Amino acid sequence: MFPRQSMKDTSGASQMDARSQLTSLYGVSMLDAAQYPLEANVALALLHEPGGANDQALVNVAIGSGLNLLGHPALAAAQAARDAGNSPNSVLATAAGIFGPRCQDAARKAVRQAAVRSTRATSMSVTAKALRANFPGGYRQPS
Repeated sequence: MFPRQSMKDTSGASQMDARSQLTSLYGVSMLDAAQYPLEANVALALLHEPGGANDQALVNVAIGSGLNLLGHPALAAAQAARDAGNSPNSVLATAAGIFGPRCQDAARKAVRQAAVRSTRATSMSVTAKALRANFPGGYRQPS
């Protein structure tokens, strides 16, 4: 059993200046990061720098492909809310309201299956290592 350890400030990625109470991520102030587009902040978190226009375009494509919203009713609802002149928060709330627990079922099932496969593979490799350690000459199942 391992003793519990505080993970606060362990990585050094984010730091808060005690005097000004301003937080920074990889040396970039959150006040500055708030002025960057979403893609730049994703790049900052992953690559430790906001990146240029090309990097932001690549992050945009990666996020968009992961979302896979082509033809999803949330896009139509968001556009309808936008066309009606609603505020950006209302547009996002409209789109978010379309997503329910069933929208994530396929992802949840995939994660569960991957976790089960990973657990099986890990337990099999642990068993194989134990057999090799206990039977250096090789293990033969009884017939």
